[in-house]
Amino acid sequence: MKNAEPERYGWIGAVFLPVMASAYIGLSSRQIPHASVTTRIMQQIGGAFGASLSLLFCRTS
Repeated sequence: MKNAEPERYGWIGAVFLPVMASAYIGLSSRQIPHASVTTRIMQQIGGAFGASLSLLFCRTS
């Protein structure tokens, strides 16, 4: 078994870091905690959605 296939999934950090950092552009210091919570919630929802889709596709193939 390969070890997480870094050549296949290594780009994820390079893509998501600037995307997540862009969520904070133009925010005041009072808004940053709210943006932090919102991005974390979106990560959790996206992860759950992605996991359920991968299970769905694995079971149908």
